[in-house]
Amino acid sequence: MSKNITTRRLSILSKSIAESGFGILHMDAPGTVVMSGNGSENRTCGKCNSLVVKKIDRKNHFKNAALICNNCGSYNEINRYIDYKGTPTVLKDIPNEVENSIQFLYGALSPDTNIPYTTERNKLSDSLYDEWVSEHFYMPGVLFQYTSFFGVIGMLSNHSIWMTDVAYMNDSSEMQYGIDLISEYIAEKVNTVSDICKELLRRVSIPASVFNTGSGYLIACFCSNDDLLSQWRAYGGGGIGYNVGFSSAELCKANNIQIRKVIYDIDKQQFYLKKTIDSICELFESVKKGRSVEQLDQENILPAFAAMLSAQLNEFLFTFKHNYDKFNFFIVST
Repeated sequence: MSKNITTRRLSILSKSIAESGFGILHMDAPGTVVMSGNGSENRTCGKCNSLVVKKIDRKNHFKNAALICNNCGSYNEINRYIDYKGTPTVLKDIPNEVENSIQFLYGALSPDTNIPYTTERNKLSDSLYDEWVSEHFYMPGVLFQYTSFFGVIGMLSNHSIWMTDVAYMNDSSEMQYGIDLISEYIAEKVNTVSDICKELLRRVSIPASVFNTGSGYLIACFCSNDDLLSQWRAYGGGGIGYNVGFSSAELCKANNIQIRKVIYDIDKQQFYLKKTIDSICELFESVKKGRSVEQLDQENILPAFAAMLSAQLNEFLFTFKHNYDKFNFFIVST
């Protein structure tokens, strides 16, 4: 009479934990089970669901033992079972670099719109965004967040990442830096343009203060370095906290989430800022063609250019930071 066989799926372990705290069970024979017996229980890999233990006596327990799946090479804790059906993501499966799916608040305008010079503005916007996309397109496969013990408990208990309004970050000077940098160059630029272009720059919509953003942006910060002393000190519970790694590709899949690289290089900041303001002002100067401010408003040209410039500059507002090593990436939600 045949036995009823119960199949249990095992929990996988990281390689570092398995090799530091467990005895390793392994068979150098791909496609075969690691062990077998005459019992009534099968055990499968928690990663690929391949059979790793066949007909073992369920009374037999191995203390501090991990086995390596001969199919996918994952480490499994031999006496710990899981009940979820999905395939877990493990560190070895994550590539070193992934592509960022970038979207922008200022999208292309329909060519049949009644606003003049739509085609010209779209062409310029595409040109500016091509360089900006290149800056943010590639990112590490894993992004790290240093946190305290209570931070980890919060993530695991709520299955969520805490995000903070940009106006209420721990260091408000981070946000103010971008505001000041943009404002300073606009103040410099007004000395070299026409009176009507000065009106365009006057209408640029950026906040005057970090506490007056009105953006509704929520931000969480990450680091590309998995063992950075400054991060441990500032966010990792004084060195006794935790560093949690997240799959960048999975973060990109979340709704209303964007990932940006933080730019600390002042030369790069000035390049993007000046090119954006200079090129939009240059196009505006070429199309105003003797119109007054009133005419430009009536034809919706001035408001359209002001909206375009404001949207472009707001990308910089949240990505330009002081030139010191703090974090490398952030995710922003609206």
